[in-house]
Amino acid sequence: MQKNRPSAKQTMQRIPHQNWQILIKVATSKNRRTRRYGFAFEATTMDRVTIFRSAANSGRQSIYMATQEAMVEAIFKDKDLGLGRILILSNHKKLVQICLFSSKPSWQDQALLPTFVS
Repeated sequence: MQKNRPSAKQTMQRIPHQNWQILIKVATSKNRRTRRYGFAFEATTMDRVTIFRSAANSGRQSIYMATQEAMVEAIFKDKDLGLGRILILSNHKKLVQICLFSSKPSWQDQALLPTFVS
C-alpha cells in the first residue's frame, strides 16, 4: 500500500502565485576530514536563466550557520542588482520554519529576519 505523498506538481501549487523576480537555491555540505562546512547557491530567473552562482568554504561549525551565511550573501547580491521579489529554496528545516514564522528565532536570527522578510 502506497502512502499519499505530494508530488512535485502539488507542492508547487502551495506556493502563492506572485511575480517572483529571482529564485535562489541554497545547499550546504560537510567535509568529514576537516569538519567544516561549505555552501553553494545559485540565483536564477523564473525563466531558468542563471544570474549568478557561488560556492565557498565556511569556517562555520554548524550546517545551520553555513546555510544562513549563503542565504545572506545571495540576498545582498540580489539587492545590489535591484531585485526585490526573491524566493529562497532550502532543505534546512529550521530556516524554513523561521521564515514561515512557525518557529521562534534565536538572537542570531532576529537580526536577519527583517532582511528575509523585506
